[in-house]
Amino acid sequence: MFGDTAAGGPPVIPMLHAVMTGVVKFVTPKGAFMHLADGSFLRYFDGLLRHRKDEPAVKVGSKVFVKVVRIEPGLAIVDHRYVNQRTGQDLDPSNDMAEVEDWVDVPVHLVGRVIGQRGARIRQMCEDSGADL
Repeated sequence: MFGDTAAGGPPVIPMLHAVMTGVVKFVTPKGAFMHLADGSFLRYFDGLLRHRKDEPAVKVGSKVFVKVVRIEPGLAIVDHRYVNQRTGQDLDPSNDMAEVEDWVDVPVHLVGRVIGQRGARIRQMCEDSGADL
């Protein structure tokens, strides 16, 4: 009826700030990749749940309520901190706590100083802040 948006078709982009169910399929040191679902027949982009140092890591097969906080090409970045894990209720309906990224344009002549030799400085900054590289 809806063509390619059914479970066998290409994935669709989830709505920003939607609460969905994520099933963990693959875990890395930086986070977990999960299949996202909302109870419909749609197949969504996979979600990436970042691992934070102060929280226990999720395990493969875990079912987690998550909120879509950012859309990247082919991937939805999700967060579970402000979603009730028993009920799926959005604990931040006004999205005040949603991730916000600031983009900074660095002049070309300063790029080497910001990144550091072989990227060491930028890697350390990302590690210290929890930002994605």
